[in-house]
Amino acid sequence: MDDVRIYERALSAAEIDALYQAGIGPQDPVLARNAGVTVLKDSTGSVIATNVLECTDANYDTITYALTAVPAKGTLRNNGTALSVSDTFTQADIDAGLVAYDHTDGTTGADGFAFDVTDGVPDMTADIAGQPFTISVSDPAPPPEGRILREWWTGIAGVAVSDLTSNGNYPDSPAGSDYPTSFEKPAWGNDYGQRFRGYVYPPVGGGYTFTLASDDESELWLSTDEDPANVVNLLTADSFSAATSGPVTLQAGPRYYVEVLHKEGGGGDYVSVGWTRPDAVVENPIPGTYLSAW
Repeated sequence: MDDVRIYERALSAAEIDALYQAGIGPQDPVLARNAGVTVLKDSTGSVIATNVLECTDANYDTITYALTAVPAKGTLRNNGTALSVSDTFTQADIDAGLVAYDHTDGTTGADGFAFDVTDGVPDMTADIAGQPFTISVSDPAPPPEGRILREWWTGIAGVAVSDLTSNGNYPDSPAGSDYPTSFEKPAWGNDYGQRFRGYVYPPVGGGYTFTLASDDESELWLSTDEDPANVVNLLTADSFSAATSGPVTLQAGPRYYVEVLHKEGGGGDYVSVGWTRPDAVVENPIPGTYLSAW
């Protein structure tokens, strides 16, 4: 049964807010993601998507962002309409891919906007106040090289990625390296681990669904930009199984750092990374056309 309380007087706004924060009644929204984006100089229509900006709320569906500062190097738009300070958009707008940035001043560097968030509950204050969202404007990336770096470590027992990463020779002393021309490695041996490192170049902007398959365990890590420091573990695949991500919004033009870790014990072995593009083209594995080595 829900918690029900009866008071003999009207509660102040501060008392109501205290009850909310104690878990009695509606809860404030939570800023789940605020990762920023990298866009190309002079690009337009760069989507601010759910995988880089998301607020969640346990009680209310209508989460509203109110702008407290707007980009200096470009224009933020909601469904094509330019936004100014105090204008608003919702989480539903972000989820639908309607919030986008146009770069207009011809220079590179840092840009962004700032926002407050409310969920419509009248507790007298913004639920999340003064949050910055970073937009990094860069020159076009070097063209794809048509290959990705693969390093391997031999003589390591076990089937878990942790067996590789806990080995004393990892990551600085691989037994060897080469440059596959697609994002896969077929059967190769036993008792080894390998790491793929490089960049992926989305050919069109929009939501990409990634697939990871391997024998034995593997992990796919993807950055929000070309910096390895911003990687997140997108997928983990077990032996003889494939893992598939939800849509990941990527911009056409920038390159994104990508890394795969794979561990093989004995028997059959392979690892492969594929994607379904926003234009419904399925490529498995991802071809070298969209890859560069680290």
